[in-house]
Amino acid sequence: MLNRRHLLITAGTLITIPCIANAVIHPLARVASAQKAIQAQNAAKRAFNAKFILGSLGENLTPIEARIAIFELVRRVPYKLTAWKGEPLSLFALGRGDCRHKAAAATHLLKAAGFSARQTLVTFDWADLPIPRDMLNLLTDTRSFHDTVLVSIDGKERLFDATWDPDLRAAGFPVLDRWDGVSGTLPITRGKLSLVGLEKIPKDTSIYDFYGFRWPVRKKTLEFNRRFNAWTDEMRAT
Repeated sequence: MLNRRHLLITAGTLITIPCIANAVIHPLARVASAQKAIQAQNAAKRAFNAKFILGSLGENLTPIEARIAIFELVRRVPYKLTAWKGEPLSLFALGRGDCRHKAAAATHLLKAAGFSARQTLVTFDWADLPIPRDMLNLLTDTRSFHDTVLVSIDGKERLFDATWDPDLRAAGFPVLDRWDGVSGTLPITRGKLSLVGLEKIPKDTSIYDFYGFRWPVRKKTLEFNRRFNAWTDEMRAT
């Protein structure tokens, strides 16, 4: 989930914005409309930015509704382990993404909508998820790092984690039925998670060495990625 180099986030390109004027439309209905607008933009090979995406969600959303809409829009994109190139909205251009794509997109949209949000890292263990053991055995270490988001709500930072798409709920992944837009979301696993303090890591020490995790082996990681993506596609198809 983390490259050896954690890439910087860049901004999108300004283009025309569609708007939904009806303020009584439910946030989830607005998300469905925004998904169609994004798909049409991709089909036309036109670029888009945060202003376009937020505009496609419509006008007059309350802060709670806006947070729910952004959360739902991000989490509905299928989670797939995917190469990360540092573009914050590549999640929507690709139509897929892992925690890096999802956390970057969520942070970018939340900030553009006027919320105080920040992307952060936590340690986690793939073994705390319902992944087949033979697949986990491909990893040199099931412990790794996960990109997630903290958003300020009523003066307190709350977890805003839109990693798993709803279709993975049936497989046992921790997926909320619906988020209320106020309390923290579910974390990536139900196991132990710890916030990563990047500022505590000496400049000459890698994050893996600092936390005592074994370095990933590229060939094994790529095979894990391939099999994980194929397996979750099967889950979505059932």
